[in-house]
Amino acid sequence: MANFSFSFDGRVDMMSLNPLEMTNFEMAGTIFGITGILITLFLSRKAADRQRPHEFVPQETDEDAID
Repeated sequence: MANFSFSFDGRVDMMSLNPLEMTNFEMAGTIFGITGILITLFLSRKAADRQRPHEFVPQETDEDAID
């Protein structure tokens, strides 16, 4: 039977509804942290497709010309 048992002996109780024995603040922090990492990885992979290699040319272009 599942219960909300909290133990302080360092063991993991797999019958508990909270097997890692985390508080609500720790659980929320873990969820936000993992979500943030996943969003960061997704956005970095999405941005990598749009990045092109830089090409440097030795001559002056029209955009760089000083009138």
